[in-house]
Amino acid sequence: MFHIEINSLRIIFLLESDALKACSALAKSSSDKLTICLPLYKNLIALERAYGRMDSARGICRHLLKDNSSAVVLWLCLAALEDSTEKGRAAEQVYLEALDRCKGYAELSYSAARYYLEQVSHQLDSVDIYCECTLSTAHAVKCSCQK
Repeated sequence: MFHIEINSLRIIFLLESDALKACSALAKSSSDKLTICLPLYKNLIALERAYGRMDSARGICRHLLKDNSSAVVLWLCLAALEDSTEKGRAAEQVYLEALDRCKGYAELSYSAARYYLEQVSHQLDSVDIYCECTLSTAHAVKCSCQK
Protein backbone atom coordinates (compact mmCIF):
# COMPACT_ATOMS: atom_id res chain seq x y z
CA MET A 1 0.00 0.00 0.00
CA PHE A 2 2.85 2.40 0.80
CA HIS A 3 4.26 1.83 -2.69
CA ILE A 4 0.93 2.88 -4.23
CA GLU A 5 0.84 6.10 -2.18
CA ILE A 6 4.32 7.09 -3.38
CA ASN A 7 3.39 6.42 -7.01
CA SER A 8 0.14 8.37 -6.59
CA LEU A 9 2.06 11.28 -5.11
CA ARG A 10 4.53 11.27 -8.00
CA ILE A 11 1.70 11.13 -10.51
CA ILE A 12 -0.07 14.07 -8.86
CA PHE A 13 3.11 16.17 -8.84
CA LEU A 14 3.88 15.26 -12.46
CA LEU A 15 0.36 16.19 -13.55
CA GLU A 16 0.56 19.45 -11.63
CA SER A 17 3.96 20.21 -13.14
CA ASP A 18 2.71 19.52 -16.68
CA ALA A 19 -0.35 21.69 -16.09
CA LEU A 20 1.83 24.56 -14.85
CA LYS A 21 4.12 24.28 -17.89
CA ALA A 22 1.14 24.35 -20.26
CA CYS A 23 -0.41 27.26 -18.38
CA SER A 24 2.85 29.22 -18.32
CA ALA A 25 3.24 28.77 -22.07
CA LEU A 26 -0.08 30.57 -22.59
CA ALA A 27 0.90 33.62 -20.53
CA LYS A 28 2.68 36.55 -22.15
CA SER A 29 3.86 38.38 -19.02
CA SER A 30 4.54 37.38 -15.42
CA SER A 31 1.35 39.10 -14.21
CA ASP A 32 -0.66 37.22 -16.87
CA LYS A 33 1.07 34.03 -15.79
CA LEU A 34 -0.02 34.55 -12.20
CA THR A 35 -3.58 35.49 -13.14
CA ILE A 36 -4.02 32.51 -15.45
CA CYS A 37 -2.09 29.93 -13.42
CA LEU A 38 -2.95 30.99 -9.85
CA PRO A 39 -5.33 28.08 -9.17
CA LEU A 40 -2.60 25.64 -10.21
CA TYR A 41 -0.02 27.38 -8.04
CA LYS A 42 -2.41 27.30 -5.08
CA ASN A 43 -2.91 23.56 -5.65
CA LEU A 44 0.85 23.01 -5.76
CA ILE A 45 1.33 24.99 -2.54
CA ALA A 46 -1.45 22.97 -0.89
CA LEU A 47 0.15 19.70 -2.07
CA GLU A 48 3.53 20.70 -0.70
CA ARG A 49 1.93 21.67 2.60
CA ALA A 50 -0.11 18.46 2.79
CA TYR A 51 3.04 16.38 2.43
CA GLY A 52 4.94 18.39 5.03
CA ARG A 53 7.18 20.25 2.60
CA MET A 54 6.72 23.62 4.23
CA ASP A 55 10.02 25.05 2.98
CA SER A 56 9.10 24.16 -0.59
CA ALA A 57 5.62 25.69 -0.19
CA ARG A 58 7.15 28.88 1.24
CA GLY A 59 9.68 28.93 -1.58
CA ILE A 60 6.93 28.77 -4.20
CA CYS A 61 5.13 31.71 -2.57
CA ARG A 62 8.31 33.78 -2.27
CA HIS A 63 9.33 33.00 -5.85
CA LEU A 64 5.95 34.13 -7.18
CA LEU A 65 5.98 37.24 -4.96
CA LYS A 66 9.28 38.40 -6.50
CA ASP A 67 7.47 39.32 -9.72
CA ASN A 68 4.03 39.90 -8.19
CA SER A 69 4.58 41.69 -4.88
CA SER A 70 1.04 43.08 -4.82
CA ALA A 71 -0.64 39.65 -5.15
CA VAL A 72 -2.67 39.60 -1.94
CA VAL A 73 -3.65 35.95 -2.28
CA LEU A 74 0.02 34.93 -2.29
CA TRP A 75 0.71 36.97 0.83
CA LEU A 76 -2.26 35.32 2.52
CA CYS A 77 -1.00 31.87 1.51
CA LEU A 78 2.47 32.66 2.86
CA ALA A 79 1.07 34.03 6.12
CA ALA A 80 -1.06 30.89 6.54
CA LEU A 81 2.00 28.72 5.96
CA GLU A 82 4.00 30.63 8.56
CA ASP A 83 1.12 30.62 11.03
CA SER A 84 0.78 26.84 10.73
CA THR A 85 4.35 26.32 11.93
CA GLU A 86 5.84 27.04 15.32
CA LYS A 87 8.23 29.71 14.06
CA GLY A 88 7.10 32.37 16.48
CA ARG A 89 6.65 35.70 14.79
CA ALA A 90 7.19 34.62 11.16
CA ALA A 91 3.52 35.12 10.25
CA GLU A 92 3.59 38.57 11.84
CA GLN A 93 6.59 39.51 9.70
CA VAL A 94 4.78 38.29 6.57
CA TYR A 95 1.73 40.41 7.42
CA LEU A 96 3.89 43.48 8.06
CA GLU A 97 5.70 43.04 4.75
CA ALA A 98 2.43 42.40 2.92
CA LEU A 99 0.73 45.46 4.41
CA ASP A 100 3.72 47.56 3.38
CA ARG A 101 3.64 46.33 -0.22
CA CYS A 102 -0.14 46.07 -0.68
CA LYS A 103 -1.65 49.21 0.75
CA GLY A 104 -5.41 49.57 0.65
CA TYR A 105 -6.45 45.91 0.29
CA ALA A 106 -9.33 45.23 2.67
CA GLU A 107 -8.95 41.44 2.64
CA LEU A 108 -5.30 41.69 3.65
CA SER A 109 -5.99 44.29 6.35
CA TYR A 110 -8.83 42.17 7.74
CA SER A 111 -6.68 39.01 7.81
CA ALA A 112 -3.81 40.82 9.51
CA ALA A 113 -6.15 42.32 12.13
CA ARG A 114 -7.72 38.92 12.75
CA TYR A 115 -4.28 37.35 13.16
CA TYR A 116 -3.26 40.00 15.72
CA LEU A 117 -6.52 39.61 17.65
CA GLU A 118 -6.02 35.84 17.80
CA GLN A 119 -2.49 36.35 19.11
CA VAL A 120 -3.69 38.72 21.84
CA SER A 121 -6.51 36.32 22.70
CA HIS A 122 -4.04 33.43 23.10
CA GLN A 123 -1.83 35.57 25.32
CA LEU A 124 -4.78 36.59 27.50
CA ASP A 125 -5.89 32.96 27.85
CA SER A 126 -2.71 32.23 29.78
CA VAL A 127 -3.34 35.07 32.25
CA ASP A 128 -6.25 35.09 34.68
CA ILE A 129 -7.92 38.44 34.22
CA TYR A 130 -11.29 39.32 35.65
CA CYS A 131 -13.19 42.24 34.19
CA GLU A 132 -16.38 43.75 35.52
CA CYS A 133 -18.40 46.15 33.42
CA THR A 134 -21.31 48.29 34.53
CA LEU A 135 -23.70 50.56 32.73
CA SER A 136 -23.76 54.02 34.26
CA THR A 137 -26.77 56.31 34.34
CA ALA A 138 -25.40 58.24 31.34
CA HIS A 139 -25.47 55.00 29.30
CA ALA A 140 -21.70 54.77 29.35
CA VAL A 141 -20.01 51.48 30.02
CA LYS A 142 -17.33 51.45 32.69
CA CYS A 143 -15.06 48.45 33.02
CA SER A 144 -12.41 47.60 35.55
CA CYS A 145 -10.06 44.66 35.18
CA GLN A 146 -7.76 42.96 37.63
CA LYS A 147 -5.49 39.93 37.71
